[in-house]
Amino acid sequence: QAFKSGGQFAHLLGSVKAVRENAGLLSALSVLLPEKIRGMEVTDLVGDDFIQHEVAGVVVRSLPWRTAETFLPSTQGVLRDVLNSHDAYRAMDAMLAVSTQESNIDALWLNEVLQWQPFSKRDAFWCGYLKLSYEENNIVRRMIEAASDMDLQKVDSSTAERWCIVLLWFTTAADRRVKDCATRAAVAILRHNASLLPKLVDLFLATDDDEGRERTLLVAYGALIQSRDQAVLKELAKELLTNYAARPVDFENAIIRDHIRCIAELASHLGCLDKGLDPTITTQRNSKTPQPEPPAETEEKAWESETEQGAKLVVRSCLLDDFNHYTIGCLGGWDHAMSKPAIGRWIARRVLEDFRYRDSRCSGYDSAVTQETGGGRGKPKWAERIGKKYQWVAMYQLASRLFDSVDLEKDSWERTTGLLPLILKEERKLDPTITHPKRPDRKPSECWWIGVNVDLPSTKQLDYATWVNRSDDLPSMESLLAPKCNSGQRWLPLICNPDWSEYREGRPYGEPYRSTWMHLSSFLVTEAQFKKATKAISCRNFFGDWMPNNAKWLYTFVGEYPWASACNFETDDWLGFDTRVRGSSLEFVPVSNEVVCEWEYDGTLPSSIYFHVPTRAFFSAGPLWWNGVDGFTSPNGKTVFRDPSASEGGPATLLADLDDLLPRLEQLGCRLVWTLVGEKHVLGEQARDTPQVTYSQSAFLNNDGSIIVGDRVFFNDYDRDQGLGR
Repeated sequence: QAFKSGGQFAHLLGSVKAVRENAGLLSALSVLLPEKIRGMEVTDLVGDDFIQHEVAGVVVRSLPWRTAETFLPSTQGVLRDVLNSHDAYRAMDAMLAVSTQESNIDALWLNEVLQWQPFSKRDAFWCGYLKLSYEENNIVRRMIEAASDMDLQKVDSSTAERWCIVLLWFTTAADRRVKDCATRAAVAILRHNASLLPKLVDLFLATDDDEGRERTLLVAYGALIQSRDQAVLKELAKELLTNYAARPVDFENAIIRDHIRCIAELASHLGCLDKGLDPTITTQRNSKTPQPEPPAETEEKAWESETEQGAKLVVRSCLLDDFNHYTIGCLGGWDHAMSKPAIGRWIARRVLEDFRYRDSRCSGYDSAVTQETGGGRGKPKWAERIGKKYQWVAMYQLASRLFDSVDLEKDSWERTTGLLPLILKEERKLDPTITHPKRPDRKPSECWWIGVNVDLPSTKQLDYATWVNRSDDLPSMESLLAPKCNSGQRWLPLICNPDWSEYREGRPYGEPYRSTWMHLSSFLVTEAQFKKATKAISCRNFFGDWMPNNAKWLYTFVGEYPWASACNFETDDWLGFDTRVRGSSLEFVPVSNEVVCEWEYDGTLPSSIYFHVPTRAFFSAGPLWWNGVDGFTSPNGKTVFRDPSASEGGPATLLADLDDLLPRLEQLGCRLVWTLVGEKHVLGEQARDTPQVTYSQSAFLNNDGSIIVGDRVFFNDYDRDQGLGR
């Protein structure tokens, strides 16, 4: 009051210009005043609306320097005013900066603010803000990336809860960089704070944005696979299944239903699901759901007069472009009841009318993104329209309704085990069970687990034919198989595919270059067949794909392997797995399988990751669980199988801890047998007539851990001595 009566405020607040010229002083006052007078903001001392708005901007910018105790309902009022102005982005920056500290304007209040508007109107502001803040390395990006820069075990529960609320709201972004990176950040935090999951899931299932609901369940599933907190899992599974049983209409989204099934299935697998609860209830058909009716073709004609650019993009995408041609193909099992054009019309109407996209101002964001990145296949994968986000949601809602009301027409050639499948397994876009989505580019010579090298520069003076026919420059199988010590463990390679090449980017087209590679594979052979098997494969040519193949999963999270229904719906032979050697009664069980994490719809992945995982038999010889990074741990928490290429880069590999492997083999009554194929050749258009040489070799592991290696045999013909012979 003394300051005001002294005429100072009359000077400082006499005009907008004065406010701007004295912003530093006003900023300091906006910090000090609420500390001295509870509930008082500098804006309360201003009468003029224009000047008050200018002062409110100063107050908002000063929020990060204030203590949490000074944030009161009056502060909320200031923020509301600025959020409704052209400075809304600045207000949101300030809100996020203080959101993780408990106060009247923390993440819980942010959650209330974001739900003031229906999701389509909210997204018109929210998606633009998230994209810009992320691109400019502002608060949104910093809050996401902090999860990989901090020791998350030291984050207190209160901070973790509020941080995750913010991150889960980030997952509603249209921009996949924001959405997917925030998803992984939330999983990382909740892995150490699983007790927060029931509250967070309850909070976000109450929102009106299916994208946020779906991502929250995905985050919960990923965090619980990694933490295996049975108390939390038991509580969450019970709540989800009970709520679904009471009101299935609240969960009409195929992806949401699938995620609930997965969480319940995890609880069942870990033995903590309450008796009487059926983990498959969400993927059982609800006979009360009416069959969806598509809009008439006349309604499609009316859309031709759309003037809003975003609405035009939605209609075109649903009816004419790749979304119609390919994406909605996941609903193909129901197209006998609802044709692809009808599906496109249903989704378009759902987005334009039911989601109120047409009147939401989302078109401005969508038009800008399309103009910036292009609308075709060449656009960056992160660049998604808000309208496209809604198209995905609408498609998943339609899938849920079709699943309940229309018999699925199954492919006659597909082979299944009879288990009840997920509704839309092929639409799982991000694997929440991995913590290292990016892998470094590493040469075989830089990989500690390979231990061998081909020194191409030292033979540069040789002509191509001489080099190809030279065998003493190739790594020995003994060296490749020698156990490598790392972090106190002896690691034995089960598979390894190193290659060495002179190829470099920018080489003149067609110019020849030398290349050589090795593919090391291994198999389990029963003790009863061991002698016959090793004799049969000795000195044979392993080219020609006559040895058994492993299985490959495209729509399975690596942390679900091998227990989840996603791994067990198709038969092993359908997935490529085989044990019978062609033309014989011998059985060689491939020691590894593959789980593929695809990059196309995951903004955190620069490329697909092929995880090499131990064959199912090893799991029956003793418990194993995914370690979240690159391998599987035994009950004592020690990783005993790992694919180092998933975390450290380098060629495809699967390693086994020798001290763990030997008792597993004994438990199975099996022996380990390796096969090796390799090739030396010259590539490039100008090298068509140069010679090439292939070679094969075999080895086996003794019960005492020693390794016996057979002779290496060279071939000038791919077809020579293939198979077991006569």
